[in-house]
Amino acid sequence: MIKANDILELDITAYAFEGKGIAKLTDSDEAEGAGFVVFADHAYPGDRVKAKIVKKKKNYAEAKVIEVLSPSPKREETIKCRYFGVCGGCKQLDLRYSEQLFYKQQQVEEIFRTIGGFTEFNIEPILASENKIFYRNKMEFTFSNRRWRTQADLENRDLVIEDDL
Repeated sequence: MIKANDILELDITAYAFEGKGIAKLTDSDEAEGAGFVVFADHAYPGDRVKAKIVKKKKNYAEAKVIEVLSPSPKREETIKCRYFGVCGGCKQLDLRYSEQLFYKQQQVEEIFRTIGGFTEFNIEPILASENKIFYRNKMEFTFSNRRWRTQADLENRDLVIEDDL
């Protein structure tokens, strides 16, 4: 029986909205039954990951990737933004741009089928941007008299920071 905080090794086989990889458990996994789905943040088809279950529902679970055990060839090796993973502006920068376009096309078509109820439609291919990074123009700021926490700060719960006292 899977529960929150369990650590699982997952083979990511598909891609969902919001940059989540999909793994389907088999009978041999510590399973809820064959076909039980786990959504893992920042995991891509072809990845084998170690992930921590953060939320368990009746038919699915959500997980956070702790370690990429075997990376997908779809991953981008060189990430050109030092804030990637912390600011949240570009959640798929570690996915090759051609793959981002492919999955976006799939998602648009899926929305037309499932939400729109269309069975026959023609969608033009997603247009690639000339700028693959640093093209976003939306910013949201939060102001506080406390220090901004990095991803490392947020993950290290044992860390005591002076302004927290």
